[in-house]
Amino acid sequence: MSNQDDATNPSRLGDASMKQAPPSNMNIPPSYVLFGVSLPFYMRAYHLYHHSPLDTLVGKVAQRSNITMADLKDADISVKRAVGFSVAGRALKVATLVSVGSFGMFGAAVFFIGDWKSLEEGVVASRRWAQSKRKTLDKFLGVEERVDEDHPEVVSRRNMTIQEESQLLAKRYWVSRETSSAQEAPDNQHPKAE
Repeated sequence: MSNQDDATNPSRLGDASMKQAPPSNMNIPPSYVLFGVSLPFYMRAYHLYHHSPLDTLVGKVAQRSNITMADLKDADISVKRAVGFSVAGRALKVATLVSVGSFGMFGAAVFFIGDWKSLEEGVVASRRWAQSKRKTLDKFLGVEERVDEDHPEVVSRRNMTIQEESQLLAKRYWVSRETSSAQEAPDNQHPKAE
């Protein structure tokens, strides 16, 4: 066998040349994920806006109706509507792509500036920030005492961790709904007519 055959034959390769799998506990910061996910939305919006001019779009619609661009002003109302719908649809596509991409970019910037390495870190910091801002807003608006401060549900969740609160809410609302709907099911069935 030649040296090239030895290099490509997996049975001849030693353990030292085997590539190691990436670690399973690899943590990618949410800012990178959000940034990477929002880029395709921006790129598609840019392509739609800059590389497919309105003249081309209107020309395609007019061509389907056997009308030239010069005669479009005198065209039938159905052709004008088709052109209008095409332009509005394109504008809606571009606006949707930009808004979804902007939401992702904004989230990525917040996670990056906050230097949060996980989603849980971001949630905890956001909650802390939101509570302090709510109190500042209450003072600005002249709210002396919030109505919900002594609500039993708020009091019960006040010092819980996120996991404990999630379990409580799941138990209280989702599990109780499933059991109550299971108990109501036989009552809702209509008796068979004999």
